[in-house]
Amino acid sequence: MRRVFSVTVPNVDETVSCDTFHFALDREKLRTVRRREGRYLLRTNRDGYDPATLWTFYVQLDVG
Repeated sequence: MRRVFSVTVPNVDETVSCDTFHFALDREKLRTVRRREGRYLLRTNRDGYDPATLWTFYVQLDVG
């Protein structure tokens, strides 16, 4: 979540005030993050397999 906030902090020699410290939510980045929640990117070095078959292999790893 740290990438969805824009933070401005004062320099070492500055005092903290409303002008030197600021944070804001980047709503567009937050929308993008929320759209991607629950999705998986599965990388493999196996060529020639159907994606559904690879997903089956992956799901079988969690027998827990």
